Parts: sequence; C-alpha cells; structure tokens
Amino acid sequence: MGVILNNLIPIIGSSIAMSIPLVLASVGGAFSVRSGIMALGLESMMMMGAFFGVLGSYFTGSVLFGFLLVIGLFHGILSVRYKVNQVISGIGLNLLALAVTTLLMQLIWNNKGSTPQVASISTPDARTLVIQPWDATLLRAIEKAIQTSDLGINPQNDGRVIRLAFPQLTEERRKELGKQVRKYGEEGKVAVRNIRRDAMEDFKKMKKNGELTEDDQKSMEKELQDLTDKRCKDIDDLTAKKEAELMAV
Repeated sequence: MGVILNNLIPIIGSSIAMSIPLVLASVGGAFSVRSGIMALGLESMMMMGAFFGVLGSYFTGSVLFGFLLVIGLFHGILSVRYKVNQVISGIGLNLLALAVTTLLMQLIWNNKGSTPQVASISTPDARTLVIQPWDATLLRAIEKAIQTSDLGINPQNDGRVIRLAFPQLTEERRKELGKQVRKYGEEGKVAVRNIRRDAMEDFKKMKKNGELTEDDQKSMEKELQDLTDKRCKDIDDLTAKKEAELMAV
C-alpha cells in the first residue's frame, strides 16, 4: 500500500496542478451563466490569455501582459449591449482566437504551433560538440553561459557556430568517474531496498488485518526478495559495464 501511495501522490499532485486552469475557467463560466450570459467563449478566453501571457513574458519578462486582453468582456458587450446571439458570439470568438493566435505565432516565431528551438546540437566526433543557433545574435549569450558554467571547457565561436572540444580523459579522471558510477550504483540499490522494505511492512500490516494468510505473506515476501535481488544484480552489471567502458583506452 505504501508503494502504491508513493506512486500515486506525484500523479495526483501534477493532475491537480494541470487542472487549475480548467477549474478557474469553469468557475468563470458558472458566474457567466448565473449572470445570464452563455459561457460559450471559454476556449477563446483561455487561448488568448495563455498566448498573450507568453507573448508578454517573451518581450517584457512579465506574464501580467496576458491580463491586458480581457476577451470575455467583448463577449459580454456583444451579448448584453448589442443583443448579439450568444451562441454566435461565443463560437465566433473561439474561431477568432484560434485564427489570431495561429497568425501571430507564424508572424513572430515563424511557427504555427510552438516556439522554435533556440539551436541545433550535433556531435561531429566523440569529443566535439557543435552548437548552431538559429539566430546568430544568440552566439554571444550562449558562449558567455558556457564560460560562466563549471564545465571547464573553452567555447570556440567562429561567428556562425560554437564548438566545444572536450579533452581526452586522463587515467585519474577515468578513476574519478568510475567512483561516481559506483556511487550512483549504490544509491540505486539503496532505493530498490527501500522499496522492498516498504512493501514488506505493507505485507505485515495486511497479514495483521487479516487480508493475507501466512502462506500468502511468505510467498509474496519471497517473490519480492527475488525481484529485489535481480534488480540489484542488474545495477551491479550495468555499473561494472560502465566502469569497464570508462577505463578502456
């Protein structure tokens, strides 16, 4: 039960976070209906608000720009003041929002569905990394970011691309990396054993509550132990393989 809860909690948390925009839109729609206006333009309000929030943060660094466009107000004015059919107004605003956001995406980012990638990254050989930004003005920013990082690599900027040449690994560096691999391997086995411990505790509780017989408990514990041993062996094999790759000249 503890293992199941540990897996469910992150899923539930992310689901709640992702549902917040839908919940807020639904609440707004409920208020709209209570005031006598059919909430058929919710999609346009969400789409335009999200788009102009991104647009504002892209140019000004502030998402508050998205609040400047209150498209729901247009729907209310058309429906109440000018007595426009609410169904036509809501559907029309939805179509308008889809067209406007697609057009502006194309004009601003030259992309109809998403913002483009900043650069392409390629590996001409095993020790060279080439970064080619789509916008040449980003070269200096990328170069500076690499220089201020702790990579210990000096970027080579030729005005078109940035090349990163990684030095040949020394024996001392290989041994250090090997130690890190063993450390990660041990951490992985500890994580597996912690899962086994939690499951064993759940089995004991289920046995105590009468949900399992003693034979069922022993059978499940043996199956769990076999699975734990297998996963730990897999980690040992992967660790040994990676260490061998690192030490190979």
